[in-house]
Amino acid sequence: MFTSYGALFLGENTPVPLGDYAAGPNHTLPTSGAARYTGGLTPFTFLRPQAWVRNRGTELPALAAKLANLEGLTEHEEACTMRAKLQQEKREMSEAKHLLPDTESARL
Repeated sequence: MFTSYGALFLGENTPVPLGDYAAGPNHTLPTSGAARYTGGLTPFTFLRPQAWVRNRGTELPALAAKLANLEGLTEHEEACTMRAKLQQEKREMSEAKHLLPDTESARL
């Protein structure tokens, strides 16, 4: 059974040029056993994956703080705890602001 390959052309009606020109994989495929950890050359080969994270709540920092604590990473725990606390304070200030009378309407 085949377990490591860049492209596998199945059946007598699937010539290699079909993969090169029309079916998806191209003719630049891994050699020297590299198919164990990589596929053929694609446009994705030239892209660098990036991730971004934006937190607007307190649940994720609290969870991350617990995990950091379990791992003994006290600075990570403190950073998450502080962010959660700041986010909670910000939320409370915003809610309190809505309870204050509108100064513009109070003058009228």
